[in-house]
Amino acid sequence: MVRPSKKTQIPNLQEAIKDMAWKQIAEFGAAALSLRAIARELKITAPAIYNYFPDRDALVTALIIDAYTSFGDYQIVSRDAQAGDDLAGRLRAIGYSYRQWALDYPQRYQLIFGTPIPGYKAPLMEILPSAARSLSALVSVIDELRIANKLQTENFPSIQPGYESMFDVWRGFAGDYDIFSLSVAMIIWSRVHGLVSLEVSGNMPPFGVDGSALYRFEIDSLIKQFIKNNFKGVLLCTQFLLPVYESVRFFLCRFLRITPCVRVCRLRNLKASLVSILALRRITSFGQRPFGKKSRR
Repeated sequence: MVRPSKKTQIPNLQEAIKDMAWKQIAEFGAAALSLRAIARELKITAPAIYNYFPDRDALVTALIIDAYTSFGDYQIVSRDAQAGDDLAGRLRAIGYSYRQWALDYPQRYQLIFGTPIPGYKAPLMEILPSAARSLSALVSVIDELRIANKLQTENFPSIQPGYESMFDVWRGFAGDYDIFSLSVAMIIWSRVHGLVSLEVSGNMPPFGVDGSALYRFEIDSLIKQFIKNNFKGVLLCTQFLLPVYESVRFFLCRFLRITPCVRVCRLRNLKASLVSILALRRITSFGQRPFGKKSRR
């Protein structure tokens, strides 16, 4: 292969190699990643790539680190766009940006969270700093809630003996946050991650054309569960209940094939519950408190 002249040489070859790698992953999958194929597409010699990435695994590691970095930046920007004292709003923004980044960059999301590449063993200590940072936005808000005594964690499972050292390693890269805040963040992450992974892989249950309504409902459910006295979050989630009701109705009728009388009974009970919640929302929209004031002692 003829070496390209200076006029045709690529200004930033390292980034060009990674861009071509992402295109290759999008078309053929990460397992088919080939340095020689990238060299052919860029019209350069294979040794030119080896100057930057000695083998395929080195390139994969660089792509993973870049993906985690972009993922973390996206969430941090969304968090910081909200007022510092609006912790519920900051948590909601992080949750929305988590899903949006995955939908905007599905190949990157699948590379860091999807099926492992055969023969590739990730160098943990190289990847861990960017991986920990990708969750730092979430952990920071949870820790602020804990410090402000707004974190609601009754009956939360305790950290089992022997796992503290794993959290200590994580704290070394993600910041000196309380171990309890880290554990709560992990629970929240696992819940949103499950829904996003189902949607990105095309396995979303029948909750509409996409997972938007179900995901927003889950985010508001998390806010209701983990933030004390957050009535605003409870009311916001009601706007997504009717789409969920329609999806459940569709699922019961089409997939479960339950008998008509049982079907009608269950749907009526479900709809009655939704109507009650929406009525509560209408009451509070006129400035009335949904619950009585606590008496002062």
